[in-house]
Amino acid sequence: MKASLLSSDTQVQVKSLELINLVCSMSLETSEEIQSLVNEGLTDYIFEVLRISGNLDAIATSAIQALETLSLAFQSFSQHFSLGLEPLLRVLNHSFASAFGTLQKDTLNVICSGIAHRPDVVGASRAEYLVELLKKSFQLYRSVMKDHAVSDTLGFGLSPEGLNATCNTLGTLLRAPSCSRTPSICLTLQECICALTDCISADPIYATHHKGLMSAAYLFQEAYIFSIKQTIPSEQFTALTDFLMTHFHFHMLSIFTTNWNNISDEITANAFFDLVRNILQTGDAIKTRTFARILVSKNWISMAYETMSRFPTGDFKQIAYSTISKMIDRLSSSEEAVQDVMLHLPTDVEGLLLLLEQRNDGDLHLIAAHQAIIAILFTAVEHGDRFVGSDKLMSSLEQHLLVNASSSMLASPSSAALRHFFLLFIHGHEDVSSQGRFRSRKAENNMVDILQTEYISSFRDYELPMHALKWIMKKEILFPISKDLLLRNLYAGSEDQAIIAQLTKEDDRVTEILMSLFLDVVERHLEDEIGMVATGLASISKGDLNLTKKIHRHGVVSILRRFILLQGMKASESTVTSCVDLLFQQLVFLDETMVAMDEGAWLDIASQAEKLLVSQLDKGKIVRTCSVSLVNLITLIMHKSTKILALKEAASKVYTSSELRETFEQHIANASQKGSVLTTMDINSDEGVTLSASLLFCVLWLRGVSNGTANMLHEGMNDRNERTSSKSINGKRIGSSPRISCQQLCQLLCFCTTPLQILTSSCLVELLSYARANNGKMHGDLAECSLNHLRSVTLILQGTASGGDGLLRKNACICLMRLLEMTSLNMKQKAVRRSPWYKVVAQELLLPLANGQVDVVKTEEIYYSPPILTTILCVSPPNKWLPSVFSSKVLGAVIQNFKNTQYITVETVELFLELLKRGFLEHEQVETLRALYLGVRRKYYRERSVMNGASPTATDKESFAPNPQETVEKMDPGAFMMHLALRDTGDHFVKQHQDAEISKLDNESRLLVQIDEFLQRSDRDME
Repeated sequence: MKASLLSSDTQVQVKSLELINLVCSMSLETSEEIQSLVNEGLTDYIFEVLRISGNLDAIATSAIQALETLSLAFQSFSQHFSLGLEPLLRVLNHSFASAFGTLQKDTLNVICSGIAHRPDVVGASRAEYLVELLKKSFQLYRSVMKDHAVSDTLGFGLSPEGLNATCNTLGTLLRAPSCSRTPSICLTLQECICALTDCISADPIYATHHKGLMSAAYLFQEAYIFSIKQTIPSEQFTALTDFLMTHFHFHMLSIFTTNWNNISDEITANAFFDLVRNILQTGDAIKTRTFARILVSKNWISMAYETMSRFPTGDFKQIAYSTISKMIDRLSSSEEAVQDVMLHLPTDVEGLLLLLEQRNDGDLHLIAAHQAIIAILFTAVEHGDRFVGSDKLMSSLEQHLLVNASSSMLASPSSAALRHFFLLFIHGHEDVSSQGRFRSRKAENNMVDILQTEYISSFRDYELPMHALKWIMKKEILFPISKDLLLRNLYAGSEDQAIIAQLTKEDDRVTEILMSLFLDVVERHLEDEIGMVATGLASISKGDLNLTKKIHRHGVVSILRRFILLQGMKASESTVTSCVDLLFQQLVFLDETMVAMDEGAWLDIASQAEKLLVSQLDKGKIVRTCSVSLVNLITLIMHKSTKILALKEAASKVYTSSELRETFEQHIANASQKGSVLTTMDINSDEGVTLSASLLFCVLWLRGVSNGTANMLHEGMNDRNERTSSKSINGKRIGSSPRISCQQLCQLLCFCTTPLQILTSSCLVELLSYARANNGKMHGDLAECSLNHLRSVTLILQGTASGGDGLLRKNACICLMRLLEMTSLNMKQKAVRRSPWYKVVAQELLLPLANGQVDVVKTEEIYYSPPILTTILCVSPPNKWLPSVFSSKVLGAVIQNFKNTQYITVETVELFLELLKRGFLEHEQVETLRALYLGVRRKYYRERSVMNGASPTATDKESFAPNPQETVEKMDPGAFMMHLALRDTGDHFVKQHQDAEISKLDNESRLLVQIDEFLQRSDRDME
């Protein structure tokens, strides 16, 4: 045979091939015999004949028929196929020129068989060439079928089987590795699919009776897999995926729906449902969600149930049920299509529940049915349409767990089905009205076993609702899962953190798990997890006093102390920042009771924080993250120590750190030398952050020294240490005097941007208060300064007080008051008192109070103008300008404005009392104020009488003295500390001569004392 095939006589070759076909069809009954012929190299000789033959018209049909028979030996045939692709392509191309009946179909079958087993033999160029030939075939069929049914086209050399062979060959070719490296195929593939759908639309008989729909489903599925599984991103592949989804929607779905009633074979239905399931399972989430909505709107759920009744085999039921469950899974996060889903669900709910209760024994179609039923029930319950009672639902779920826990749920797990089953159980468990609980302890234990076994694969990346989290956390055996869930939810978005916050408030066990988780990650030195937990805890407790205290009671400060002592120096800046921010959050709400529980923890924390900060300041500047957080923490410790004596030892670590203070002072000194460069300094830049942190520290350090807190703390330490380490300060007991000067701060005031100006002015207030210490005598850089130096400071403050706004004006005014209060000025420096600056300031402060168009209750000036004006009246010498500034007309307008707003505070009463003493108030003005104050006095005492001596209610307080400051606990640490530095200036307005006993009273009692004094003084003047 081999010899005759190589004959130069075409007739001999044809006869040899006919002989091979005859012998194979008559005597070869087993694949082993065909395989022996292939192994002898017979296929190689036939391929060679096709390659070199000059008369394909005569030899091609017989050769292809022989190869088709020999291809039954799949494995052996594929090993010899590497030599056959080129001659087969030659024959295929030749077949388009002549009507050879089945030649094209048979050639495609041989090519398809070879490529299926040896896809690697198809190079990129050959793949492109073959796709072009197949496109030509599709287009030929489409052109003929416009006028003729495919069953009538045999005269053109075409047949239904030939079109099916074209589909199968193209689908098989797409699996070849070379195709994935050839994006240009994508556009040709789209043209092929368009031609195929035109053929099916033109001939319904071909679609339903000649496997047209099945071939189309196969090609479409292969094309879809080809488009989404490319490792190299390409616009062509993305465009192909979009085309396939769109084409399926607008063409394939309608073709299938139109011909659905005429489908008589299960294989076709199976192919289409398998295609739909594959798209839902493997496609992009957003695109497949849209696709699922389209399927629901096209009644595919109803169609699936009706098709199962038509083809009730186990294989088809498995595919149909899987398709339903995948469809519903994609819709589970969208409520838009839920109503459509509910319209197409089966009405036989009892039948579904009975099917769910059956034991599947590994039956794949029953497992698929269970998954679909669970998806259906979950969709209904999740969206409020409980078409089955909770008692029946829980009963069926319980029975399913009892008979199938070890088979369907664990042996063949589906992540979505497991989650939906668990959430159905949770829904029933929470439905108290129906008492939906498992009667069997074993069933609930099975549910716990499922969670333990499948948590990582099925639940870990899924967001569970609050009721599910609560149920899990109540199970001791699920403690590891509880900790993992809390860790993920703490790291997630605000909605998940809100759930954890709510659970923590409601259940002490959740708090215990949280603290156990935190302690665990700290002891195991898991830096990333430490940062996640600390950040999450700070977020959920921010601004919440009760939650902060609850976390505190469970030992969060002790855990943080352990971290900062053992790992603070070694951990990353981000981790340290997270823990320091959590400490800050605890410190905001800290009180005497809470700090007593910490057993010295804050002393260790302050000491270590000071060491950490000093080590970082050695780098030369404040960094944005860790150092700023540490500055906020230690300055808040200083601030809180003024009210919580138990923090005095912790604060002393900061107050007595000369290295820390001198470093910050040096930063301020360096910045003051930059002059006009400061005008472009952004507070959020590195230099801006450095300067603001330095000023913040100095503000609170100086404040503690000025009001005696630092000395008290130091003396408390000396008492405990038997006074062995006393240092000199005030500048005597806490190291040397501050190195920053008024001149440096004034230079910053001249050139800094507004945010830094305000902070600088607060620092200047504290520095002058420090300088004024010890009975008003001047200390520090002002003690020996020249007259010009003092005048320059005064002029800058005067300009700021006159032209500034809000806090900046207030602070400038306070600084000027401090200069007026100095008692030890020499003769040259006394010239400052004769400056007209305070007349301008007094006019500027009176103007908004007298303006009837301004709501004094809402205007910021009302909180500092009265006490500053009172100070001017008390400390300034008699001047001719006083009557002109405090004129009867201006004061009348001020009184009328206060009367209209019913705004009465200690400071406003003090101002009018001082004006009364100096004779600036007229008789009618005094009578107006008396009537206003008597009404307030009667209301307060009446309320106290009703309350049996209790203070007036919050509502009553607000009606007379509204609190100007909003709640600040929810501010971030930087903003909170800035608030303290800028706003906590109440002590600066207390007059030096004020009775010490009166200063100890609360605001309410002080107000009544001042009103009584005004009424008594006015009575004497009237007499």
